[in-house]
Amino acid sequence: MSTVAPERHKLDPPPLDELANALSDGLARFFADVLVEVVDCPDLTAAPFGCAFSALGGDPCIIDVGGVDNLFPCARRGKYFDLSAIEQQIGAGRSCFIGAGAGPFQEVQHNCEWICNVRLPEANESRCAVMEGTDKGSGYTIERPKTTCFGILGNLYACKGEPCKVLHIKAGRRTGKDPSGKDLPQCLASILASSFPSRPVSLGGVMAMHAGKARLHIMSDFTDDPIRSNDAIENWLNYFEVPAPMTFMFVSTSIDPGMDLRTVHTHGWHEGKYGGHYHNDTTPDEVSYEVYVNVAECIYRIDRVSQTPDFNRPC
Repeated sequence: MSTVAPERHKLDPPPLDELANALSDGLARFFADVLVEVVDCPDLTAAPFGCAFSALGGDPCIIDVGGVDNLFPCARRGKYFDLSAIEQQIGAGRSCFIGAGAGPFQEVQHNCEWICNVRLPEANESRCAVMEGTDKGSGYTIERPKTTCFGILGNLYACKGEPCKVLHIKAGRRTGKDPSGKDLPQCLASILASSFPSRPVSLGGVMAMHAGKARLHIMSDFTDDPIRSNDAIENWLNYFEVPAPMTFMFVSTSIDPGMDLRTVHTHGWHEGKYGGHYHNDTTPDEVSYEVYVNVAECIYRIDRVSQTPDFNRPC
């Protein structure tokens, strides 16, 4: 865990009603059915979201930890992070975390996809999607880690879990030929970047896919041989298509304010069956999403590295 103080960038987001209007207009270009409204945050511990805490309020922030350069061409396995330490680093009593990252490989004994869902100190509803074998295309499992640690990289939304107003978004029946509509969290970021080009906006929250199918991947285990090309990365990842219902945790930032951010990252699961890193939906006529998000007031950057791997880095 880095002992260097986190970088901090204060955000000045537009009011929720302005964001709702921008997203409503923007999403109508991609979906036949769109609803965007400002509501009181419901109890997110209830199905289908199953959060470890009930609401998204209380000094909300985005935390970007590590990055892709920690993973390729060879994994920096010393890059291991603990949410308890991060809670102390960012202060303000933010003890509730959701998001996406690389999992606690020291506990799981395998590289994995981490779906972060934690209220410190007592509630850990996180999942890890893990390949069962070393051969590409082998089966996969969903595990429930006991630790609040993770490795390599993480993209998190943190808050105190207090009641608040949030954006409630419904989007269904994807239309049009623009492929950017396939990835809903990325679509939200792109709409906000276009609507507020000089004003970074960071969202964090939960997404349920009620109908349709999604394309996911799970990372293979760490390799002995360095991975030194994007083609090699693609071959190392395990892709598959899975049906709804699924629950996702995500962060979505419209513009990187010069912090080497991974601006969008989404992981999710179907209880007891499958999970992983979300790429996009694959059934435009059927897909149906429901989202609750809040807007971050600041961004923290911990253990900054590039999000573009240096394939020439010695291992």
